[in-house]
Order: sequence, then structure tokens, then C-alpha cells
Amino acid sequence: MSKRPNIILIVTDQHRADHLGCYGNRIVQTPNMDQLAATGSRFDRFHVASPVCMPNRASLMTGRMPSLHGVRHNGIPLSTEHVTFVELLAAAGYSTGLIGKSRSHAATASTARSGSAAAEWT
Repeated sequence: MSKRPNIILIVTDQHRADHLGCYGNRIVQTPNMDQLAATGSRFDRFHVASPVCMPNRASLMTGRMPSLHGVRHNGIPLSTEHVTFVELLAAAGYSTGLIGKSRSHAATASTARSGSAAAEWT
């Protein structure tokens, strides 16, 4: 059986790609991000489903547009009826976790269903 890859998804708000060394910025020093980019996957064409953070995070988690998952603006949590890719990874045997501010759905309901660990640090 082949070894499964480790998956780290880093999402930042209002952060242009050209503010990282790995995307050509010679002034801002981002050695840790540059190392991750050099040894992992780095995307140079990524489009968002919504310019607003909560709807876009919900789209990223579910693979669906805001019109389908119902998070059309900030302040609307993602319903626990929607399955996220994190839950699919947990079901496939991955250990999952969240560090930072997700603000896309109620972490307690989702983690209770998937058995994953989550900590929301703000």
C-alpha cells in the first residue's frame, strides 16, 4: 500500500500571492511558507466562489457554490447537513484538525459527527 500524503491547507484572508517569497516577492521574507511551497503543491491560478470570507470558506470546505450550501454572506453558519472534505478525510482514516478562525460552521457539531479534533484560536 502506498503512503498517503500529509495535507496542510493554509487559507489567509486579504493576502495577495505576490506577498510571499515563493511567488516572487523579494522584500517580504516568508521562509517557512517558501519551504512548504518548494516541497509541496503550490497553486498559481485559484479563483474564489465569493469575495466574502464565510461563503468562500464554506465553498472551499464543501466544493459547492454559495447558492447551494446557503452561506451567502458573513454571519450565516454552514449547516451541519453539508458534508465537508474534512469529514471525508476523517472517514478515510486521516487525523484532522483546525487551527485559527474557521467561522464557516459550528465546529462542535461537525467534529462530533466526524470525530476530528478542532481548536478555534483567534
